[in-house]
Amino acid sequence: METNRIDIHDYTHKLQRDLKALMRDERLLPEQRKTISRYINDAKIGYTSQHRRRRGRRPISDGRCLKLLWHLRRIAIELKTPFKEVTVTQMEALIDGLEQGKVTKLTTKNAGGPYSSETIKDFKAIIRRFYKWLIGEDVARLDELVGWFDMRCEPPELATF
Repeated sequence: METNRIDIHDYTHKLQRDLKALMRDERLLPEQRKTISRYINDAKIGYTSQHRRRRGRRPISDGRCLKLLWHLRRIAIELKTPFKEVTVTQMEALIDGLEQGKVTKLTTKNAGGPYSSETIKDFKAIIRRFYKWLIGEDVARLDELVGWFDMRCEPPELATF
C-alpha cells in the first residue's frame, strides 16, 4: 500500500516474509493457507465484506494485515479443518479454549501462556470479520457460526480475601 508514511517497523517487509512463511507452514492445510493469503490480499486492497456494501473500499495497512495473518494462522492451527467446513461445535470449542486459556500463545521455546482479555477480544473480532468475508451474504450461516459469542472485554476478576 502506497502512503506518505514512514514505515519505521518495516511492516511491508515483515508481511511479505510472513506470507511466504505461511505458504510453507506444514501445520496448516493447503486450503487454509490459500484462504488466509486471499483474505490478506483482499484486506490490503480494501475488499472485505463490511466495506463492499456501504462505504466502498478502505484498504487496511500492512501492520494490521500482519496482525490478521498471525491471528488467522493461530486459529487455523487450532481448527485443523478448512475454514468453510468448520462446524458450530468446532467454533464453540475454539472460543471456549481462548476464554478458558486452553488455546495458548505459540512460542518456539516452552508452551506459551494464555492470551489476555484484550487479545481474546481481538481474536473474536478477527474471526467475525474473516467469516463475514468468507461466507458472504449467507446471514443465517454467519449468525450460527459467529453471531453467538460475546465481544465484550471482561477484565479478570480480582481475588479478594
